[in-house]
Amino acid sequence: MTPSIYLTLFLCFFCLVSSCKDKKETSGHFVLVDEKETTSSAGQLVFKEDMQQFFYMHITDSLVFLTSQRNENPITALSLKNFERVAELGERGQGPEGIQFPLFLKDISRKSDIELFDLNRRNLIHIDYKSEEKRYVIEKEMMPDSLWPSINLNKISDSLYFANGVEHFNKGLYFKWDKHWSTKAWVPYYPETKKKYDEDVTHLYRNSILANGEKGIVVCALTYFNRIVAFDFNGNILKDIQIGKEIVEPVIEDFERLKFSDGTEMFFFDVVGTENYFYCLWNRSEIGIDADQRKNSKIFVFDWDLNHVSTIQADQPLASFDVDPYDRYFLGLFPDDEEDTSIYKFDTEL
Repeated sequence: MTPSIYLTLFLCFFCLVSSCKDKKETSGHFVLVDEKETTSSAGQLVFKEDMQQFFYMHITDSLVFLTSQRNENPITALSLKNFERVAELGERGQGPEGIQFPLFLKDISRKSDIELFDLNRRNLIHIDYKSEEKRYVIEKEMMPDSLWPSINLNKISDSLYFANGVEHFNKGLYFKWDKHWSTKAWVPYYPETKKKYDEDVTHLYRNSILANGEKGIVVCALTYFNRIVAFDFNGNILKDIQIGKEIVEPVIEDFERLKFSDGTEMFFFDVVGTENYFYCLWNRSEIGIDADQRKNSKIFVFDWDLNHVSTIQADQPLASFDVDPYDRYFLGLFPDDEEDTSIYKFDTEL
C-alpha cells in the first residue's frame, strides 16, 4: 500500500472520529439554540398609568390582573377587551383584606379564578368572582411554614409545590415540597462554574421556574447564565439549552457586597406558559446598565416536548410579561423610574 493511500485512510479515520466526537457533545440532553430572532413583533401600547407602578401580571381568558407593592390597592383587574379597570382589590392595612407583597402562583391552566400569595404576610390568596353578587371575593389561608419564603411558587396540587426561595434561603436551584414530607427536596445548583466558591452561591444562581404537572416537567431559566434547563419532577435533567455558541457564566468578586466582575451579563428574567408552550423572557444586558441603555427584550418560545419553536424580537424593553391562554399574543409590562407603568401587546405569530 502506497504512502498516499495510508495518508488518505488516516484522514478519513480522523474525520470520522472528529465527527462522532462533535455529535456526542451536542447529543443527549445538551442542545444549542441560536440567539438570533426568528420573527419580530411590534408592541401596541394598550395601557399607561401615571404615578401607579405595577410589577407582575397574570392573564386569564377575559382579564389581566396586575400586582403592586406600592399602590393603595395591591391588585388591579383590567378587561382584555379595552384594558379598562374592572376592579381594585385588597388594601394596604392590617384588616381582613390587607395585602402587602402579592405574587401570582404560576399556573399554565389559566383558570378564571386567581391564586396568589403574600410574601410578607405568609398568606395564600384565592380570588374568585361571585356572579350572583357581581363582585370579587378574596379568601386567605396561612402558607405552610415550609413554603416560606418562596418566589416562583408553582402549585401542582393541594399537596405538591415547586418553588425557589428568596436569596440566602436557597440550597439549590429550586425545591420540591410535598405536605406529606418534613423537608424540601432541593435540586442541586447547575451548571457547574469554572471558578469554585466556598461562599453562599445563592445569588449566582438566581432563576425563574415554571412547572407543568401533566408533563411532569420543571423549566428553570437562569438569570446570570445563558441557559434554560428542564428537569423531571425527580430533579433529573431532561434538556440543557444553551443560547448561543459561547458559554457565559458570572463571576462574583466580592461576596460581602455581592459585587460581580465587570461586564457580567444578565439573561433570563422570567418564564411563563400555557398548556402548549412556555415562553422565556430574555433581557441580555450588563449588570448596572442605565435604564435608557437597556436593549429590547426577546422571547424564546418552546413546546413542552422541549423543542425550540421561535424567538420573538420585541421592540420594547420589558420588566415582566404574561401570555394569552390561547397563545395568540403576550403582554409586556414596563415600569419607569417616574413610577409610571406601560403595557404593550405583542402578537406571537405561532
